[in-house]
Amino acid sequence: MRKYIMFFLAGILLVILNGCGTEIHLTKDEQGLPYAEELIEKSSEQIENLESFSVVFKSTYRNLSVKESAENSHTETIKVDYVKEPFAMYTELSDPETPFKEYITEKYGISTFRNGQWVVGPDFEEFTAARIADNKKSVDPYHDLKILTIQDMQVDQKGKNYILTVTGTRHEESSDKDDFDSDKKQNTRTIDRTSKLTYTINKKTLLPVELITETESTIDYSGDKKYTEVKVVHSYQNINGVNEKKLLEEAYKASDPRFSE
Repeated sequence: MRKYIMFFLAGILLVILNGCGTEIHLTKDEQGLPYAEELIEKSSEQIENLESFSVVFKSTYRNLSVKESAENSHTETIKVDYVKEPFAMYTELSDPETPFKEYITEKYGISTFRNGQWVVGPDFEEFTAARIADNKKSVDPYHDLKILTIQDMQVDQKGKNYILTVTGTRHEESSDKDDFDSDKKQNTRTIDRTSKLTYTINKKTLLPVELITETESTIDYSGDKKYTEVKVVHSYQNINGVNEKKLLEEAYKASDPRFSE
């Protein structure tokens, strides 16, 4: 009897082990590729389940309104460490000429290192809450997609990854109307953006490995037009590996007025 029980338990263990490491189920088309909408939905769910991660942003900005020169092109690299709950984020700009660091945490508020010194605050709960909300959006791989008017979505695959390509547009309009001076000329600003988003998504975990955003913008400020091109490569790293304790300790030191680099 004991032998049969052991065989039974071994069979259950084998089933469990065979189930480990399998890909998350996705509905596939005739080419064996998932549908874009479901891929985005399930990938978003996986991101929501993460406790922490890091993102490296490599941005290239070009002003297409002027002749090609060193002044009309700018490149920067930003590293972000993010902890979901309680919210904590460390941002560092890799620029030796103008070093920038910032901690934003629910526990210690905002501390910014700029011009060679740490500055704490502003110490307003509403301001900190707004910054936290904005920063949550900045690390969400699908935030840019959510605010686009989608034109097309395509899914392909390459090795261990799915390649999701999304194209879309976005229109913004604002004005600087002065309610206290009716004679003042009202200037309007419109921005029309065309974007291409290319996601590299791990087939097994459905977590983004990389996101490349390429955006061309036409900015019209009361007839004065400017054309820009921005490319940002987002690399997602250190999944669930951010040292929350160390991040909060450093945030606490930065929030102390006695702290100096």
